[in-house]
Amino acid sequence: LAVQSRMDDESLGKLLNEERKIFKVITTGMNMANGKQASFVSLTQFGREIPFAGMNEVGLTVDLLQLVEAEFPTALDEEANSVNVVQWVQYQLDTAASVDDVIESLKRVVPMPMMASTERVHYFVTDAQGDCAVIEFLNGRAVVQHGTAATQCALANSTWADSQASLA
Repeated sequence: LAVQSRMDDESLGKLLNEERKIFKVITTGMNMANGKQASFVSLTQFGREIPFAGMNEVGLTVDLLQLVEAEFPTALDEEANSVNVVQWVQYQLDTAASVDDVIESLKRVVPMPMMASTERVHYFVTDAQGDCAVIEFLNGRAVVQHGTAATQCALANSTWADSQASLA
């Protein structure tokens, strides 16, 4: 069960549904073919392909939350591609089936902000098997809380460690 609360009522956003078998090309600095594998529903404030949260047909959920402390990488390994921090949610809904898939994808596709001063987020990921993970970018690298480290999967607009401390 994934529960989300949005406190800002200034924009209600949109609920979108996309069917599978759509071929997309994501362009952010590099062209990256993205053959869509799953249909999904997503929540967005701005429009298609830029969701803040969603769930695909196999039960994977990806949500982003504000994180002032977020610091994304400024350069990538030669094997990696990048997408915008919001498009990364879409990429995962399109291609991943599990939390493990999402974590593994960090080797190939890294979220990077277009405007680092305003796009400061972290991610909460769950799947149909009951697995969950928190993915944060701190000091320019991915920090993943998964498995026994994330047994209490609760997250707020603060780091995972600070979110856990508030439960104590």
